[in-house]
Amino acid sequence: MTEPLLQSPLNSIHLSNGAKFAEFGGWNMPLVYSEGTLEEHRTCRTACSIFDVSHLGTLKVSGSDALMAIQSTFTNDLNRIAPDERNTVIY
Repeated sequence: MTEPLLQSPLNSIHLSNGAKFAEFGGWNMPLVYSEGTLEEHRTCRTACSIFDVSHLGTLKVSGSDALMAIQSTFTNDLNRIAPDERNTVIY
């Protein structure tokens, strides 16, 4: 049985911008957007773009003091994240 593909926390944003997805390392990642690669390139050069790096790494912290050890590092309140839940944070 095939494992379901992981999804980026930005998945809904990719969808709303017309992304077409492809499997990449177990993740369902945007490959191209409805405007096409030339328009995507122009936007990157003349406006602003975001590259989703969600698939590049994860952080797993364990131990009795794990929460206290990393709480001050992140902008989100990690007390609100359930075990094994993912969350997007700025650090």
